[in-house]
Amino acid sequence: MVSAIISGTQTIGSVSVVPNPSNGMVQVRITSTVATEAKITLTDVLGRNVAESMFSLSKGLNTSNFDWSLIAEGTYTLTLTSAN
Repeated sequence: MVSAIISGTQTIGSVSVVPNPSNGMVQVRITSTVATEAKITLTDVLGRNVAESMFSLSKGLNTSNFDWSLIAEGTYTLTLTSAN
């Protein structure tokens, strides 16, 4: 299971992770109000970073696919931080 925490909420309209829960292959869908740089960090319940990715968001709907199949089963928090 992955829950989402969003930083920079003035530029991020919505975030969804599908499927949730997953077998490791997930798609993160982000709606942004402006073009900006962003970072996704996946952390475990102990607060350890297990995955991190930087990317550019365009205004509107953005989708990114991630293969987290090598990460152990468990509950994780997805943190999205935008530059704006």
